[in-house]
Amino acid sequence: MNTFADVLQALDSLGVHDTLTALGVGVVTCLIGPLAHELGHLAPARLFCGAGRLCFFPYRDLGGVKAWIVVFAIDVPDERFHGLSAGRAGIVLSGGPIADLLFSTCCALVWQLLPSPIGVGIAVGGAARAAVWLLNVIPIPALGNDGARFVELVLRRRFNAAPLHGSRP
Repeated sequence: MNTFADVLQALDSLGVHDTLTALGVGVVTCLIGPLAHELGHLAPARLFCGAGRLCFFPYRDLGGVKAWIVVFAIDVPDERFHGLSAGRAGIVLSGGPIADLLFSTCCALVWQLLPSPIGVGIAVGGAARAAVWLLNVIPIPALGNDGARFVELVLRRRFNAAPLHGSRP
């Protein structure tokens, strides 16, 4: 029992009350996931930049349009982040996706240990976070996601290329 299909099968096998409990636990797990992701960025940012703070409900600039798209984000002064070596900046950018993988893996392991419906709910939240991880590592410049920022970092540092459209500096 380790695939997304197994999670759906386990969810389908529950009664109505247990299904609602599992979905409630899944929603809470989905809210904890972004916090773990941003803490994954924050730890290396503080280690390498000596600065960084967690922001709640920040607005992002998406190609000239300010939009609220995330619950949490970290804020590191630009001059400190851009002063990092490419390797250290890559570690800061990779910290969130690595935390996502660890979080999803922990959810899958907890699912094996906890009884239904709580374990199933945690598995649902972990599976959702794994899907978000995939969307986060695929470079989407319009969103300025971690994948796009990582590609931009490589292009800028290696080839002195212009910023990708919509990605943050």
